[in-house]
Amino acid sequence: MSARRKEKAISLLSRLIPEFIKKFGFGKTIVTVTHLEISDDLRIVRVLVGVYPPDGETQAMALLAKKNKEIRKHIGAHVRWKFLPELIFLTDKGEKNRQRIEELLAKS
Repeated sequence: MSARRKEKAISLLSRLIPEFIKKFGFGKTIVTVTHLEISDDLRIVRVLVGVYPPDGETQAMALLAKKNKEIRKHIGAHVRWKFLPELIFLTDKGEKNRQRIEELLAKS
């Protein structure tokens, strides 16, 4: 697959997925999409998310897994692709480490 098509898909998905998450809401927990990784055939998308505060991470990830089909329907309403990609939500470890460093710096 061409790199241009892959970039366009990432650009579109990086707009549509956060749009759905914002509309859905997570209460006091803030969930942000930090990075997308897409397979060459556009069938699998790994969505890396950051969750703040960190103690709401388990609940937020469970909610994202539960709403996976609705997010895919939201994507399907905006794109005309042969296949809708499978979404895999993962915690962004880099973001988690950054939050920990900020926490340590604030203490000192």
